[in-house]
Amino acid sequence: MQLRNVVTSFVSVQEPLFDFLLYIISSLSWRPDFMPPRQIGLPQMDLDAPRLLAHCYLFELDKFMEDRSQKNYARFMDDIDAGVDTIHEAKVLLRDTDLVLQSRSLRLNAGKTRILSAAEAYSHFRVRDNRFLDKLEKHLDIIARSGFLLSRKFDRMSAVLLRLYEKGYFKTGNGEKILKRIIGIYNRHAARLPDRAFGHFLRLHPNLRDSSLRNASICGFRKNEFETIEGVFRLGLVSDDYFRMCLAKRIVEGKIQYDGTEVSSLKALIANYPSSEFCSFYGAMWILSRYGKPRTVFSYITKCEHMWINDEFLSRLIAGMWPRLKESKKEAHKYYTFLSRRLLPAGIELIDFHRELSDTARKYGRIKAILNSANESLPLKCTHQKLLVFKSVLDSPAVPASEKAKLVKRHAAILAEPSYAHGGLF
Repeated sequence: MQLRNVVTSFVSVQEPLFDFLLYIISSLSWRPDFMPPRQIGLPQMDLDAPRLLAHCYLFELDKFMEDRSQKNYARFMDDIDAGVDTIHEAKVLLRDTDLVLQSRSLRLNAGKTRILSAAEAYSHFRVRDNRFLDKLEKHLDIIARSGFLLSRKFDRMSAVLLRLYEKGYFKTGNGEKILKRIIGIYNRHAARLPDRAFGHFLRLHPNLRDSSLRNASICGFRKNEFETIEGVFRLGLVSDDYFRMCLAKRIVEGKIQYDGTEVSSLKALIANYPSSEFCSFYGAMWILSRYGKPRTVFSYITKCEHMWINDEFLSRLIAGMWPRLKESKKEAHKYYTFLSRRLLPAGIELIDFHRELSDTARKYGRIKAILNSANESLPLKCTHQKLLVFKSVLDSPAVPASEKAKLVKRHAAILAEPSYAHGGLF
């Protein structure tokens, strides 16, 4: 309610529409099983709308802080930095900031709040390191634009990175943020992280896991990466669902290197996704939707029927597997009959959408622009979700062959990838 009051004071919008938006965000937010939605805290998810609303909620704090700290102030979500002239002013600012937040039912986290001198702040925020990385990024961009290979540069960078890391250089202050920025440089230039660094980041730095997995997805998951990931599970270092979901996302959107061990590696990976848990089931199903053959996908669906049969969200996930299931021409009717008798309305709606795409050109016309666009930020230049829709379009006799040819050419990279080209691996 407080978020609603704050945001509506900034914008002119129909209240029923805004209430509906907040309802959607509340529904998307995680909550323990069988518990009602929580009406406290800020919505922080990997979605633009909730992030924007969280920022709006603290606009009042932004104005207060800028007035009190002469604009020596920066904030991202709930990460706040402000500069003042004396220790006394810092203590007063902290007190008053907490009072402002209390008026919005929020509090400062005393355990994460520090007062630093100018010298301490210079060291803590790694000003020198950030300046060096600014120059390094510009230098690498110039070389890349000139058409020269960057492999030697990254070989030297990797040697320095490992030496500094193993000496403990990044342990203090914002050292982990510097590491994350370095990983970002590797990712931008599609350079593989050193194997030892990848292992350290996955095992010891939960905040660096997703960035490191993205590096593997860009450069291609190899046996080494799969073994490192298996080690993280084996050592009991996975304590929440976030890692499993990030891993599933990166495995599905990325490249893998085929050396004859990929099937055993993927099977071992899926074994770490307990089918009795919601997020683990979702992650395993998503991985299978790319790498599993139709019979494997269907086998997992039937095995875990108790998980999705009464859940609208998971029902849509299962319905989204239809483009993969129908690749088996002999079994497609059997699979459809099974799903149509068990899916909830949300799932039926999605499977009907795919069937209409396969039968008529009208639906294709509505999503033509989306299907024809490439996503250069992804390793395979196309999302897995889009490819599933794309498969339904390719099956439609109503879509002109010339249109299909354009789509195939546009998405040649992902279509040539073996797990897609062969209809799954196992």
